[in-house]
Amino acid sequence: LQDEWLEEPSKEKLDLAYDRIQRKAKKWMKGIDILINTIEDEDYDTSTKLIEKYNNKLRKYRVSGLRSGGEYSDENLVFKTLRRNGYLEKLRNLKNELSDKYLTLKESKRTK
Repeated sequence: LQDEWLEEPSKEKLDLAYDRIQRKAKKWMKGIDILINTIEDEDYDTSTKLIEKYNNKLRKYRVSGLRSGGEYSDENLVFKTLRRNGYLEKLRNLKNELSDKYLTLKESKRTK
């Protein structure tokens, strides 16, 4: 109200294990890339189940990190790394592409 702090914030000193976070993020990225490549050979139902399973596994991974280590847990930072590098979007797009492909009607050739 009067351009003054009620309680002045202090800087947090963080001790993050960047190498460990990067290693874990690369492992998830590799898994997502493998999933994308193997989905092409599967039918629609199996593919969507695999994608959902992976999404659920990733969600549980992040939630467990938030519960145990808070905002700066390795799991949460790995999740944010995946999001920033477009891997969560890749999973979302893959699911949408599969749905589009499955729901698309094939054009039939009519003979006169």
